[in-house]
Formats: sequence, C-alpha cells, structure tokens
Amino acid sequence: MILKVMITGNNRNIVSELMQKIEHDTSCSPFACPVVKGRLYHSAISERPRVVIICIGNETPEEIRMYDVFREYQKLNHLTIIVVANDEGMSSFAAIPDLTECCSCRVRYLRSCCTTS
Repeated sequence: MILKVMITGNNRNIVSELMQKIEHDTSCSPFACPVVKGRLYHSAISERPRVVIICIGNETPEEIRMYDVFREYQKLNHLTIIVVANDEGMSSFAAIPDLTECCSCRVRYLRSCCTTS
C-alpha cells in the first residue's frame, strides 16, 4: 500500500527538502499543496492523504488558521498531522482549537513536545 503524504506550509526550504527525500521512498507518494484554504481542503478530499506534514515558516495568524480545514478531514478519516516548526511557530499552531489534540497524539510534534503528567 502506498502512503499518501501531503506537504504544505510557508517554509519552502523544508517543503522542498522533504519532497526530495520522500519521493525516493517507494512506499510513499508525496505531493505539495500551497497554503490556500480552498486548495488545502480540496487536496485533502481528492487526494485522501494519510499524513499531512505542515512546515511552519513565518505564517501570519490568518495563515495559521487556514490549517483548521484539517479538522473536518480528521473527523472523516484517520489522519496523522506532523508539524515542523520552531517554538514560536509551534505555539501559533497549537492555538488552533480542536485541531491540536495534545497527548492523544493525532498531532505529532517534531521539535516541541507537549508535556503532561
């Protein structure tokens, strides 16, 4: 089974690097998607990725809110979201209600990790 991976975000360097690395993995089918709400939602529905990698890079609060389109998709399908960000970007992303399900781990933190007891 081929794993579909959507890669999005304003950090174009990381998006490009991930695309190059994942393209060489024969078990994955990566595709990039620009940070445009309609395109994100349409790509999620039409491509049906199992993994979304969001590469945060200087997004405005409005751009961060565009990722809330994955809430509905998460309800319909099993979806793993991976966020690549510095601490500031992670804080902005974590502020999206209902998308970040801290420690039930549908959202995987690469750089920052939530800590609960």
